[in-house]
Amino acid sequence: MKSASVFIGLIVGLIIAAATGYFNGSVISNAPAGNFIWLKTWPLAIRGQLVLPMIAAWTIIVAETIGNVTASADVSGMAIEGEAFMSRVQGGMLADSITATLAGLATVPPLTTFSQNSGVIALTRNASRASGYMCAAILFLMGIIGKFGAIFVAAPPAVIGG
Repeated sequence: MKSASVFIGLIVGLIIAAATGYFNGSVISNAPAGNFIWLKTWPLAIRGQLVLPMIAAWTIIVAETIGNVTASADVSGMAIEGEAFMSRVQGGMLADSITATLAGLATVPPLTTFSQNSGVIALTRNASRASGYMCAAILFLMGIIGKFGAIFVAAPPAVIGG
């Protein structure tokens, strides 16, 4: 529960905003039930003038993974030397390279690991993979189930920023 305080605060803020009329309900009613926007909007194609910038972004993203994995391992109390650490770095670089490639194919900019995650781990003392999987599942559902994602789009900026 200690680690869920931000999420609980967000939910309470959403409830208060809805009760006081600051919630934009039309956004939720206009949102589609299901959403796979990249299949409906843009056909997959390669634009020659974007290949070099994409390769440059992809290379930087994969290279910065080393620092992010090292920082996350350090604040998690894991070893930052040795065979297990190198395996973790290689796995992180492989995962980032695959997601950056898939993102390009899905017509979005390449995804990246965030160094902010190291700060979040240090502040919350929560380095559990289960928390990461739960967060990923929620974000995935928000992207595919239009009504679920629209709840957070309809929220007033004070609730999201607060």
